[in-house]
Amino acid sequence: MPRIARTVGEVELEKKKIINIAMELMYKEGFDRLSMKKLGDKLGMTAPNLYNYFSSKDELYIEMRRYGFLELYDRLDAAVRDGKNLEERIKSLVREYIRFGLEEVYAYDMLFAKRASYDKFKNTPLEAIANREMESSIRIFHLLIKCAKEFQEDENRLPIENSTAAILIWSYLHGAISLHNTNKMWMAAETPSKIMETVVNSLYFVIFDILRNPALAGIEIE
Repeated sequence: MPRIARTVGEVELEKKKIINIAMELMYKEGFDRLSMKKLGDKLGMTAPNLYNYFSSKDELYIEMRRYGFLELYDRLDAAVRDGKNLEERIKSLVREYIRFGLEEVYAYDMLFAKRASYDKFKNTPLEAIANREMESSIRIFHLLIKCAKEFQEDENRLPIENSTAAILIWSYLHGAISLHNTNKMWMAAETPSKIMETVVNSLYFVIFDILRNPALAGIEIE
């Protein structure tokens, strides 16, 4: 008896299940040690069967990044929406971003320490899928722009464009996480967790005090 063809929705659910297991394996060992055989063993299916869902490990990699960006966006968006006022919303976003970076070390490394897929796979058969990943990452950027815009509308005049302000905010957050996750915090304190707590509590004030500085308007990129 011929096998009944799966619907698009059923295929997507199975792909998401595969990605979730791949993420679990990556969290434990890192992406470089992840193999289709190891993933298949964990799922109870053969490696060749995995290729019915992903044409290659590269495609799986792109989709893992896309889901990672979507998860980070959802967490940040929820944090922002839960804030009762602008300051609380932005502080919540800062805390949630830092929490994601510290708790999901392998995922964060895959998302932000690796070359962007849409650049790496440009002009290849995987370009369209890589562009979907790019779109998911841009949503986070737009969320940061929204926060910068709200800050400016809340009687704060920023001397730079909201998109530039968003990049500065992102840079501060990424920098704090990178220093912690690469064990560089010991330079400032023997207990990185304590200094990260201070960083999280003060980043809001540091970032937006700098953004208010009119001297930023005079900085040019040559």
